[in-house]
Amino acid sequence: MRNLYGLGVYAKVYKGITRKLVTSLKLSGNYNTIHINGTSNTNNRFIIQLQPGLSYFISEKLALEASISNLRYAKTYDDINAFETKNDRFSFSIDTSDINLGVAYYF
Repeated sequence: MRNLYGLGVYAKVYKGITRKLVTSLKLSGNYNTIHINGTSNTNNRFIIQLQPGLSYFISEKLALEASISNLRYAKTYDDINAFETKNDRFSFSIDTSDINLGVAYYF
């Protein structure tokens, strides 16, 4: 059995292009830790990323959203069977695997 705990936060800033079309920039961060019961195995992840996007408002409160690419920093720590690994990684990508499409409702 595994225990997984995590916490994530984000902030998003919008800048209008037209009345219905806006650009956005999202800054997010999260932390996850996994512990496998009955062992000393642990896995920790800290990730922070910056992601640009576009939103098109089809009504006053409903928008179609798209984002592509991200600039990401990840720090990992694994302790598996007393073998420790630590990694720090920066990445930037623009490809079809980074396209996110969605619908957002604003209260």
